[in-house]
Amino acid sequence: MKTAWLKIRMGLSVLLLFAVIYALLAVIATLVGVCTPIIYAVLAFVLVSIQFFIGPKIVEWTTHVRYVSESEQPELHRMVSELTTFQISGAGI
Repeated sequence: MKTAWLKIRMGLSVLLLFAVIYALLAVIATLVGVCTPIIYAVLAFVLVSIQFFIGPKIVEWTTHVRYVSESEQPELHRMVSELTTFQISGAGI
């Protein structure tokens, strides 16, 4: 249930991002003199797609993520495994 709600929120976030970019492109295109809604939709879709696919890599790059295997960091792997199986009732997460 919690993952379903997370997926719904993520989908709504992408939809909201698409709407904001669409509105911004509509304003810019209207000021420039290009008034075709299909162009706005295509450009907004392209920008949202680029962000969707490149976003995780940007986060990894800016936070200097380094992936480790279980053999490299067994204690870290054990802690993460415990945390992912640990459930608190009514936590709201």
